Amino acid sequence: VESVRQLADEAIVCLSKLSTDKTGEIARKFGAIVISQEPVEMDYAAWHNQGMKNAKGDWLLWIDADERITPLLRKEIESEINKDNQEYSAFAIPRRNFLLGKELHWGGWYPDYAKRLFRKNNLEKWIGNLHEQPIFSGQLGKLENPMLHIQPDKIEPAFQKTIRWSEIEAQLLFEAKHPKIV
Repeated sequence: VESVRQLADEAIVCLSKLSTDKTGEIARKFGAIVISQEPVEMDYAAWHNQGMKNAKGDWLLWIDADERITPLLRKEIESEINKDNQEYSAFAIPRRNFLLGKELHWGGWYPDYAKRLFRKNNLEKWIGNLHEQPIFSGQLGKLENPMLHIQPDKIEPAFQKTIRWSEIEAQLLFEAKHPKIV
């Protein structure tokens, strides 16, 4: 929330009703609107769609709780969305990924472009349970300055995330009738 405060007119945090940490309380202290949702009924795209429905601005910027907007990226976003003749209706932002305290440079980890900035009128919806993708009209531009994606700096949370995501990905492959991997 802090990294987007100077950029955004509003911050919306989509939070599970089962959340046991102080995320909602902290987000409210920073002036965010907190939307609590039942996790059983939601997939990742549904979280995005719920946030989109509640947003009032002309432009929407989606970041995850473990991502940060840098001052250089903020200036670049402000420049793009304030142009008189806007060529693009959406932008992909490069991400600098950090895991276990180290920046990842290889294996597709940088630049890891994520479609995250949209003119609200051009964003139809998000689809997909995991690695959700936006459906939008218009042209996609690419920003130059990266956001930071700071993943767990301890091994246990990294393993837990891998296990959780592996279960979701396996279910998605099964439902898509993907051939067995041997």
